[in-house]
Amino acid sequence: MRDHLVFGKVIVRLLKSYEGMGVVHIEALAMVGALNTTRGPLLGSTTVDCLWAVNVSESYSTRFDVKKPQDISGGSESVGQQAAGGMILVFTILKPPANKKQASRKSIKIKILEVSIV
Repeated sequence: MRDHLVFGKVIVRLLKSYEGMGVVHIEALAMVGALNTTRGPLLGSTTVDCLWAVNVSESYSTRFDVKKPQDISGGSESVGQQAAGGMILVFTILKPPANKKQASRKSIKIKILEVSIV
């Protein structure tokens, strides 16, 4: 049995740490096509800086809304039904902003601890 994607939230738990952590952009994209192999419309996104100001590491949860495919496509039923088959999350590491935190960014990494879709 296959549930159709309607709407909800994406919750991503990341590690925030005091050195070497980067900035990540997270996108939720609908999958379209007969085999759900083509990236469709953007359903939601967020950007998180994983560098923590305190000399400690912690788990940090971020969440963003996932819209219905029909809301993205302007109400087209056919696009909404095609996009209802799946969703892909894309994690892109971005170049961090230039500021005084740069000294602790000798390496740029992110650590994904958990992903939930509700």
